[in-house]
Amino acid sequence: MGYDFPDKGGRMPRKKKTDLIQAGDEASLQQVKYRKSNRLINARGKSTALVQKLFTVGITEAKADADGNIIACVPGAELRRIFGNYTGSFYETVKVACDSGDLHKPDLLSWRLRVEDKRKGTFVSTNVVSQASFDGKNLRIKFNPDIKNDIYNLSSQYTELYQYVVIKMKSPYSMQLYERFQSEMDFQRAVRHDDVGPYQITYTIEEIRDIFSLDYDALEGGRMRSHHLYKGFSDFRKHVLDVAKEEINAISPINMDYEPVQSGRGGKVISIRFTVSRKEAQKKKALSPDEILQRKIVFADAAAILAKTLDVEDIQAVCNAADYDIEKIKVAYELYRQASNVKNPTGWMIQAIKEGYKELQPEEKTEKSNKKTSKGTKKSKQSEKLKDYQKFEKTEYDMEALEKALLEN
Repeated sequence: MGYDFPDKGGRMPRKKKTDLIQAGDEASLQQVKYRKSNRLINARGKSTALVQKLFTVGITEAKADADGNIIACVPGAELRRIFGNYTGSFYETVKVACDSGDLHKPDLLSWRLRVEDKRKGTFVSTNVVSQASFDGKNLRIKFNPDIKNDIYNLSSQYTELYQYVVIKMKSPYSMQLYERFQSEMDFQRAVRHDDVGPYQITYTIEEIRDIFSLDYDALEGGRMRSHHLYKGFSDFRKHVLDVAKEEINAISPINMDYEPVQSGRGGKVISIRFTVSRKEAQKKKALSPDEILQRKIVFADAAAILAKTLDVEDIQAVCNAADYDIEKIKVAYELYRQASNVKNPTGWMIQAIKEGYKELQPEEKTEKSNKKTSKGTKKSKQSEKLKDYQKFEKTEYDMEALEKALLEN
């Protein structure tokens, strides 16, 4: 949605159809991708949503000039899309975005990225943009030559992302997490040879605060003063984590959830465990009636085992992770029972299934092999299970909702 800017007399400009972005244009914009080096994705830096958007569009449009400088020429139409302003002048908006004039507010020219290796005791802090100019029609951005290899003509160590996602987001935290999650999922997929996920990513609270530069020093009244944004976890959850979760799940091709990890029961939150997955990977082929029936039976069996430990959604998540293989679920649950200090049973069992923690014991393997029977015997057993399952569903679960979820998976 665009915003109207009043003229000098305070009058609001009349909207013109030619100024409004068309649905077809927006649909095509959703396909625009950009490449960002993993080094920049994992860099730190205090930024605003507007600076992130300008940088994203800038690296999408970046080209090398005759002297080897990396320059981006961003047309006014792109700028209007970035600012959500399709009518009136936006000169002042562009000016403030590039040079706010406020030492405490990062803009495109003052934005620094920090690449640090604490183990080696090294860091590099670099200004991203060396020059920005606007002639009323186009914004020209000249990137710092020190990060030239992270901006232009990338051939390796990069992540491909959707520009539209960043443009639509309002929170810089959502943007940074989206890029980090996409990069980490690509890495885990390559290592684990797993296109489906879900994937787990854990950051300590200190790491997240450092990533977002929530703790910083600023010169005020001739003295350096320390600032700590969202120091309390409730504020951190409300203004950072929940906002990022809502935007990422609504706009991006990623589904994200998170859970706090505490130091002991009722202790201080020390880290955040994120669970992320690709929405496209979750779109499976339509299930046949027999497959739906089999999944219902497995769900009923799994619920009989896990109901005292997990709720309905978590039981279904475990079933999905096991691809509705009841033997995998039984093994994961037995291993969970043997484990100690497991604060997140759902995540633990899902990881046990995905990583293949331990194999079945010899006697369990024998028992499993003895279950191989004729098709007729299988059908009779399924019928018996279904009778028990039908009794189960009436008292415990909304199976209509479950069937809908099974069909969507």
